[in-house]
Amino acid sequence: MHRIDGAGHINNQFVTEDVATNRPPTEITADILNALQEELVSVILGANIALNKADNAQLSKAIAQMIGVGQVAFFATAVPPTGWIKANGSLLLISDYQRLYGVIGASFNVAGDPVTHFRVPDLRGEFLRAHDDGRGIDTGRAFGSRQDGTQLPFDSVPDSSFIGNISNASAPDAVGLDDFPEYAGGSFISTIGGGSLIAANVNIVGTARPRNVALLAAIKY
Repeated sequence: MHRIDGAGHINNQFVTEDVATNRPPTEITADILNALQEELVSVILGANIALNKADNAQLSKAIAQMIGVGQVAFFATAVPPTGWIKANGSLLLISDYQRLYGVIGASFNVAGDPVTHFRVPDLRGEFLRAHDDGRGIDTGRAFGSRQDGTQLPFDSVPDSSFIGNISNASAPDAVGLDDFPEYAGGSFISTIGGGSLIAANVNIVGTARPRNVALLAAIKY
């Protein structure tokens, strides 16, 4: 790609003829026209779309295909950029978002939703997990379904009298856990370390999760 460099350009910009100042118009060269053509054509061909003289919407189709409708992404902004909508479970009118509906359909609708509308996935406050899709690791999961947390086993860790003896709600903050109900005494986890897996009681441990940062989840439409 290059800027116009034909006769009569000013700082590589097109200008119109000005008879009063004897300024000629910028010459539109074959080079600039061919450059523009090939830049546009390369986008269409790059999306694996065959050129069609009768279709003047091929460029927009190519751009939409390269950034796939229905793609989910995270943004470090409170408002999604142009062409994206918050993945917040909103009920949308099909006629307003036909391309997105054509991709995700009614996969995220709930009972009672009108047939003229569809929902985007609600990813607010959720961690994402790849769909099992028949592998057998996360059996019985329907595509797009929500899953509650479960008790988590602890991998083998070195013995720790500190963690093993938490007895009140003030200590979890020191180790990155949510506060949990007061525990009268004794060991917080009866055994920790020693080469075995120990299932923690969720009612005692509180919410289990990794460190995280909250960003905006949005979906391309």
